[in-house]
Amino acid sequence: MRLTGLPLILLAGALTIATVVATVRWWRRLPIRIAGLLVMEVLLVLEAGLIANRMARFYPSWQALGGTPEVAVVAATTAGRLDASIAAGEAIPWTPPGSGSWGLATTPLVVVPPDYLTCPDRRFPVVIVLTGVTPRPAEGVLSVVLAPTARTNAASLATVPAALSADFRVTDTYAVVAGPGPAQPGLHALRSFDEAVRELPPPLTAPHRLPS
Repeated sequence: MRLTGLPLILLAGALTIATVVATVRWWRRLPIRIAGLLVMEVLLVLEAGLIANRMARFYPSWQALGGTPEVAVVAATTAGRLDASIAAGEAIPWTPPGSGSWGLATTPLVVVPPDYLTCPDRRFPVVIVLTGVTPRPAEGVLSVVLAPTARTNAASLATVPAALSADFRVTDTYAVVAGPGPAQPGLHALRSFDEAVRELPPPLTAPHRLPS
C-alpha cells in the first residue's frame, strides 16, 4: 500500500472501529479495557496523521518516511534526425518522407531557433506558419513555414507532427499562424496540432484567404 493511498487510510479507520467495538464488548475486563484505550489512542493519532500526510504530502512514500531520498529518473531527450546537419538561427528547406502529399506550393522551411544547438536536452514548441512568409528566428520556438494551396487540407497535413518529431527536438505544443486575414490576424495558441487542423477548412484556399 502507498503511504498516501486511500486504502491505507481506510484500513486504519477499520482497525480503529474494530478496537472500539472490542473494547466496549469486553469493557468489564480491566486488562482489555486499558489495552483497548491505548490502542484506540494510537490508531486515532495514526488515522489523523495519514489524512494530514495525504493532503500535505509531508512523506510521499515509505522510502521518504524511512529517511531514504527518492531518486527521480529523467528520460534523456532524443536528438532529432537532422540535429547534426542544421545551423541555429537559419531557415532550412525541409523535405521529410511523405511531404509531397501535403499539397504545398513550395518546399516547407524550418526556422531553427538560435538556442536550438546550445540546449541539446531541450524540446521546443512549434509554430506552424501558413502564410508562406518566413518569420525571423526566435529563441525557444521552432517555426515551420508551409505555403498551402487548394489541394492542402487537414487530412493531408496529419503527418506533419510525426515528421517534425522524427527530424527535430519538438514538444507536443503547437500554435498556428493563419493570417494576415480579413479579421484578427496573428497567432492562435492551441493545445495540439489536431486541434489546429480542425479549425482549418478543407480544402484550404490561398494564404491570404486563410482564417485568422
